[in-house]
Amino acid sequence: LPTEAPSRAWLKIEEALRWSGLPLRAGEVALELGSAPGGTSWALLDRGLTVIGLDPGDMDPRVLARPGFSHLKMTLGDLRREHLPRRIDWLLLDVNLAPQVALHQTRRIISMLRSTLRGVILTLKLNDERWRSAAEVPALCKRVAGMGLVNVRATHLAANRREICLVASVPRGSSRRPGRRSIH
Repeated sequence: LPTEAPSRAWLKIEEALRWSGLPLRAGEVALELGSAPGGTSWALLDRGLTVIGLDPGDMDPRVLARPGFSHLKMTLGDLRREHLPRRIDWLLLDVNLAPQVALHQTRRIISMLRSTLRGVILTLKLNDERWRSAAEVPALCKRVAGMGLVNVRATHLAANRREICLVASVPRGSSRRPGRRSIH
């Protein structure tokens, strides 16, 4: 973890990007849900992305000062399409909500971003102490595929605690037609 990174989330996103091979590129736009204090945003800004961070919590002042970052200080439930730029390429989520609640909100946000979204990186909390909820991971993947996303994959990364990293892509040349899914 670099000393300048505002939080451990920097480790989680860096490991997720290496594992997933998702092609995030400089100049693209990312919407990060659950952005405070800013570790993921920091890593994405270092990669040249524009980042909109949504969180009712306070962002690290160093992140707020970075060019290309804007903070929507509100809850996930308060987010509306008019708060966002026309183009969002990547949706990232790392919130302290049960996976079912987080995915319900993710579905709502994805429906706002249909035309430009390329993919998602979701950190889902498995909050029971004995990892019983790990048995739900295949069902969580199917739920994400049901949002019209493809190449749905999930893993536990070394930087994750009691959580999993789930990634998925939007089918090329479509606005996520539900019949074209694959789960790995």
